Amino acid sequence: MSFDSLGEAYDFYNLYSWDLGFGIRYGKSRLNVKRTKCMQEIVCGCSVNT
Repeated sequence: MSFDSLGEAYDFYNLYSWDLGFGIRYGKSRLNVKRTKCMQEIVCGCSVNT
């Protein structure tokens, strides 16, 4: 699946997760050499940072 923005992906997975009975949140992210965000994890709201 692909999305036009991070917000669009978050909204999709947020609605999907609530239908299944759990929540989500933003996890780890990465910056590229130009210091712009190039990766953002969306994880289960109950997951633990490691």
